[in-house]
Amino acid sequence: MPNLWSQWCAACHGPALEGRYGPPLSGPRFLARWGGESGEALWRFIQARMPLGQVGVLKVQEIWPLVALILQANGVALTDPVPPLLAVTRLPKP
Repeated sequence: MPNLWSQWCAACHGPALEGRYGPPLSGPRFLARWGGESGEALWRFIQARMPLGQVGVLKVQEIWPLVALILQANGVALTDPVPPLLAVTRLPKP
């Protein structure tokens, strides 16, 4: 998974999800937009819009580990990061 993040996401969103050219994917600024949203909402956003300029290069099954990484970076404890549980897991509200 880290290679997937490094290859497709880190250049814009930073190696620690802190944001670079793209917005941060963790912390207060991210949660101001995504707080209360589900893992499924994140999955759908990534699937439809990311990586910027290369939509569609990520396989369906590759997106779920990215969703898990984003959820965990925002304080969500995942006991079993399988897609059905990730889909209904919600980000904390700010």
